[in-house]
Amino acid sequence: MSKTRHHRGGIFFLSLFLAALADAGRPSASDFAESWCIANDPASFRDGLRALEEGSPSGAIDIGDVACPALVSAVERPQMLVLPMPCGHAMVFQRVDVRVDGVLDQVRTAFGHVDVAASGNDLDLLSSGPRDDVIAGSFSGVPGGSARPARSFYVGRYEVLEHQYALFHQQLSSPGAAGGASADDACAGGQAGIDDAAAPVAYPATEVSWYDAMNFARAYSEWLLAYDEQRVAAGDAPFMPWEEGSPGYFRLPTESEWEFAARGGMAGVGAEDRLRSQFYSVAVPGSDDVRDATLDEIAFTRSTRFGDRLVGAVGLRLPNLLGIYDMVGNADEWVDGLFQLVRPDGMHGRRGGLVVRGGNATTPQQELGVGHRREVPAFIGPSPTLSRVTGFRLIISAPIFVGGQGDWETGLPNTDLYEELRRARSEILEQGIQALDLADDLTGKVEELQRIRANSDQDPSSLDSQLIDLQRALERTFVRLREAEREALRERLLSATAIGLGVENTGRQMFLGADQLARLRREFQAGSFGEAQRAEFLQRATMAEARLGEMDDALNAQFDQYVQIILHLAEAETSEFDLALEGLEAEFEELRLTQMFSVLNSVQSQVEEARAVSLLIDSGTRERWLYEVDEMRERRELITQ
Repeated sequence: MSKTRHHRGGIFFLSLFLAALADAGRPSASDFAESWCIANDPASFRDGLRALEEGSPSGAIDIGDVACPALVSAVERPQMLVLPMPCGHAMVFQRVDVRVDGVLDQVRTAFGHVDVAASGNDLDLLSSGPRDDVIAGSFSGVPGGSARPARSFYVGRYEVLEHQYALFHQQLSSPGAAGGASADDACAGGQAGIDDAAAPVAYPATEVSWYDAMNFARAYSEWLLAYDEQRVAAGDAPFMPWEEGSPGYFRLPTESEWEFAARGGMAGVGAEDRLRSQFYSVAVPGSDDVRDATLDEIAFTRSTRFGDRLVGAVGLRLPNLLGIYDMVGNADEWVDGLFQLVRPDGMHGRRGGLVVRGGNATTPQQELGVGHRREVPAFIGPSPTLSRVTGFRLIISAPIFVGGQGDWETGLPNTDLYEELRRARSEILEQGIQALDLADDLTGKVEELQRIRANSDQDPSSLDSQLIDLQRALERTFVRLREAEREALRERLLSATAIGLGVENTGRQMFLGADQLARLRREFQAGSFGEAQRAEFLQRATMAEARLGEMDDALNAQFDQYVQIILHLAEAETSEFDLALEGLEAEFEELRLTQMFSVLNSVQSQVEEARAVSLLIDSGTRERWLYEVDEMRERRELITQ
């Protein structure tokens, strides 16, 4: 590689020539370009460049001397995984851990926005409202030498970049391009257009349809698996991660995988994390502390992008705690799966269009966040939908029923895995995860044994041990069922409090807007203005009133949802509700969420009132509840009279 001089404080443009893949007989890590990170890992390149600058007393450095991250075999499950691409390029992935113990274990997660009505659009509740889901990783292992087993998956550190997508667009991602003279010729013929897009400031590939993204994932999988086949034949380990005898493959992330990764993995999946911030946490430099990021720290928006592009360069904002960049704002991202509405009690069964996540640089800033999701039609007319602000990132996944246990051998029966899955399923049944069906079954068996014991002439001791075992299993099942009910009750109480806070905040914003509009009206009436100024004021006033009307519609929609949850809470046992209430109060106190206490007090009193009248809430009571939650409503009405 030729070396380019770079002077501190100067503006530089690097014309990058990346060598084609060499020696089809024994492909190896040396096939990566010497400074592969310049084009494919902008954040690592800038870190290396900064280290060179700090160590150069003259201020002049050689770009080619930038130290790119070392390549680590996927066998070791590295935190950052670098995988080769055609023509000497690479793609970087970050490991996302899911802390579980057993093969059928999963992590329950809290996704979506809480204060979604801040935008004034009540449809946000149906698109991005709070909801729960479960997640488990594709790959097993003990990452980083941890004593605790875990599963994991890999997600792109950046969105797929323009020049990386160009490799696919120029048909350089076919399996036949894995090495040899044909690859040399193809890369040389198509490299010029790719190099121009591969400067140290890299942009996400946009104007890519969902179908194009899926085809890219397929083509890249085929290319890398063919490349790895040559490596295995030569006695080397493959680059692609394997799971017990089955190679991984590239695909789009599901919505749950995307949001789990965006929130920082295990660090951001609790209900309190969903409640605390729309954005993800970031590391505090020089310490082990973390803090909530602001929007401008993690995202390009319409006010921060530069030049003629609608999206900014990748890796220029702060990453989340997993080292993943640009998951909020900039380019929104295609995910795998169809759009579903969010009901107050979960996802709606109807499937609609496609889904993009995270928002983009043109999305209103009050809507941006890790919970933001939007439906997009699959087609516009006869053509697949694409946009100048929509891109995608890849995930590395693996089959569930993996076939094989040896080194890079597929198609073998994995008897150990099958036995482990059977054992895990049996344990789940015993523990009462499927509590309702199992409880009915066990109850019937206990009653049957009791009848047999009472009417049988045989020695009852032989039946007693069976009866005791069944009774114990039944007790364990009811315990697990009660635990699940308590968790559901806690989540419902948290949702009521969060939505009540949203109503309160929306009402407060409406009061400020109405107060400002009333002041402007008084000033306008007291002054002397020309026709043009009068017309401009009236237009602005009309727009402000319309905005207040939209916010009022959103507030009423929020309150309708709030009342429904209050009625559900009133159906719970008083003792169980009190336990959930005490637990939530303790959590709020620990997190210093003082604003939540007043809303929680309203929830408590309204639940008690609903319980006292057997859930028969009349219109007068409902209106009084509205004034209790929307504290500024009466003052707002006085202003607008």
